[in-house]
Amino acid sequence: MTTLAMTLPLARGSLHIPRRDFVSARADDLTLSVAVVASDTTGAAATSLAAANTTLQMLVWGAAGWWDYGRGYPPARTAISTVDAAIDGGTGGTATLTVARDTGLYWPERLGYTLLLDLGGTSRTTLCWGALHLPRSAA
Repeated sequence: MTTLAMTLPLARGSLHIPRRDFVSARADDLTLSVAVVASDTTGAAATSLAAANTTLQMLVWGAAGWWDYGRGYPPARTAISTVDAAIDGGTGGTATLTVARDTGLYWPERLGYTLLLDLGGTSRTTLCWGALHLPRSAA
């Protein structure tokens, strides 16, 4: 099982969208524990995700041939998969997103992803984007 924790700002001081790259094995469950804070300043308070209809989604797209660090924004691509997160109860500002084992069995080895947060239908924002690498097993 691959488990990653991310803390991501809701409000940013510039147009910069955080980038988070990671590697996971195809045969593992991938779990992202996402904590959302109010801003990208030190000591920012957690943002409540308790509002009704709040969703966190991971959009995954094939990224073969894109230049990793040469782009300042997520490339416009058609999503090959959408994964919905479970919003943790309370006002802790966390959500858990799980991609089940072998979900990406037929996905390309190099992928891109975007995390989208919808706060109860009032605002929709991109929390982060990045590269996801699913190496093929040597078996």
